[in-house]
Amino acid sequence: MDKNKAPGEDGITSDILLRALNLLSKSTTALYHGCLWTACFPRIWKRSKIISIVKTGKETSDDISKYRPISS
Repeated sequence: MDKNKAPGEDGITSDILLRALNLLSKSTTALYHGCLWTACFPRIWKRSKIISIVKTGKETSDDISKYRPISS
């Protein structure tokens, strides 16, 4: 995890996640496994803003593929 990235909408930074994973790895694993098993995830985990970034070298292209999506 990149410690320089901004926290998500939940306000949890990567530093907090890394510390929590070290302390709570078994319960965190159980939480994620439960989410995958039941296909039920918190709504806030599903939300993000999509920002289109123009790929390097394709600034003058009219092709839609010149963009790459970044979620924040």
